[in-house]
Amino acid sequence: MNASADSSPISPDAYSPEAFKAKLVGFARLAGRQVVEKALILYHTLQRPETPKAAKATIVGALAYFILPIDAIADFLPGIGFTDDLGVIAAALVTISGYVTDDIRETAARQAAAFFGEAPPPSLARRGGRFAETDDATDDDGA
Repeated sequence: MNASADSSPISPDAYSPEAFKAKLVGFARLAGRQVVEKALILYHTLQRPETPKAAKATIVGALAYFILPIDAIADFLPGIGFTDDLGVIAAALVTISGYVTDDIRETAARQAAAFFGEAPPPSLARRGGRFAETDDATDDDGA
């Protein structure tokens, strides 16, 4: 028996930019820096008009899983609550990695630092990335 897309417990309707932002604001500290930064990479890749529909569908599914309060491991459990979310987000990132730009990575790193009250990270050139060493490409609009 083949499972149809309609049988998925994750509905794309669970995702909205507003719900994503609310989840980040409410759970950033509990989720941890790694989850937040990777979720922001997905979010910004979703916003690009050049990202193909299939990649966007993958992203929406992963972000919907992140947003939903009911998942494999309850989000409120300290230390382990977001491990399943990280797995789903990481799998989505592997799938859509060809559409993630350096600008998206840098924006996500800056925004994640802001969520955790950290100084903005150096450009990716200092982190072994592909950027020139500049900080003039700031994005203050949040997630």
